[in-house]
Amino acid sequence: MADALLSRLALPRIRRALGEAACVVLSGPRGSGKTTLCRVLEGPRNGESGGTPWRRYSSLADPKTRGALREDTALLAAGRPLTLEDVEYDRGALRRVFRAANGATGPGAFLLTSAAHLDLLPWRLPPSPTAVATVRVWPLTRREAEGGGPGLWPRLLESPDARWRSIVAQARSKPSRPLWPFGPEGDDWRPRVRAGGFPGARGIRRAADRRRWFSSYLTRFLTEDIERLSSVGSPAAVRRLLGAAALRLGQILNQTALGRATRTPQPTVRRHLRLLEAAGWLVLLPAWLEPTRKRLIRAPRTYWSDPGLAMHLADDPEPAEPHLQNLVLLDLLAWRDAAAERVQLFHWRTATDAEVDFVVETDLGVLPLAVTTRTEPGPEDIDRLQTFRRLYVELARPGLVLHTGSRTEWVADDILAAPWWRVA
Repeated sequence: MADALLSRLALPRIRRALGEAACVVLSGPRGSGKTTLCRVLEGPRNGESGGTPWRRYSSLADPKTRGALREDTALLAAGRPLTLEDVEYDRGALRRVFRAANGATGPGAFLLTSAAHLDLLPWRLPPSPTAVATVRVWPLTRREAEGGGPGLWPRLLESPDARWRSIVAQARSKPSRPLWPFGPEGDDWRPRVRAGGFPGARGIRRAADRRRWFSSYLTRFLTEDIERLSSVGSPAAVRRLLGAAALRLGQILNQTALGRATRTPQPTVRRHLRLLEAAGWLVLLPAWLEPTRKRLIRAPRTYWSDPGLAMHLADDPEPAEPHLQNLVLLDLLAWRDAAAERVQLFHWRTATDAEVDFVVETDLGVLPLAVTTRTEPGPEDIDRLQTFRRLYVELARPGLVLHTGSRTEWVADDILAAPWWRVA
């Protein structure tokens, strides 16, 4: 697993940010590997063995560190660059770090980690757009866990449409070393969903042990983490909302329905959802809106940062199509937030229920994407992608259907069907 953590897609992005901004913030759910990334970056400069680490290290989870920052600013004084973890523990200390970063004379002075996306929290921080860069860290994707790079998304978008089939067909379908749960013909997606991407849970094969791990993770979040981010009043209400939202995985967000299901006022539901999104748990995938089209659904779709966590919150149901969608989305999110180029992710749905699971928008075009648990695409999968392409013919690249079979083929002139495990 150490090799997987060192192959994280975010690592080059972090290094680029440290060379450009005085302060870099790594944000992402607890347990996603931020500390391991920091340990890699704080080692001796230029890979030298031994000697003094290049970066100083401290954590605001330590009361002594918080006290030192309150009493004086020695920790922030000029010297070796500072790695400061768990900055969500102390808002005042975070403000002082931001002020110090604004006065820093060189890039990379501060590397911070946070178990929350700070821009989504109800906090007021000093604005520092030129001094601070944020990099989001997600749980491990399948390819990261195998020591590989991103999925085929950048290669497809950079290549002529006519080459897509050969690119996918020639992609390595199995890792270089045997790794559960790969089979002889491909990848069984169900164990992948159950395991999720958190490094601490990926190696657990027994269902009972995996439930214990996720139960402990959830308990810590409800009893410790969430209160540091914002006062919620009733952790039990948050737990009910977590379960109700996980049962609606992949659906259009309906706050009124969630309020009825959890017996919670809608303003409280809205506040808790925003907090879960800030904590890096909930992913609200926005709608792709084209200004001239009026009959489009504008509400986001509900997913989670980790499919294994979504399974646990929903009380471990049998994996279904939305769980496979969530697994593919995790790969897209990790690629988006590590890419140097602009990548945006959306869903698309009309008032007449025509929909596309994911819309990937880059400067190289718009990719409509459908995900199905069938071993080959059905007519409805092809129709909905072709509907999107007819409406946006000048923008859209060929449609892509990811399925659980083994064949890669053009199922229409403008729709490529491919095994999900060859692309994501």
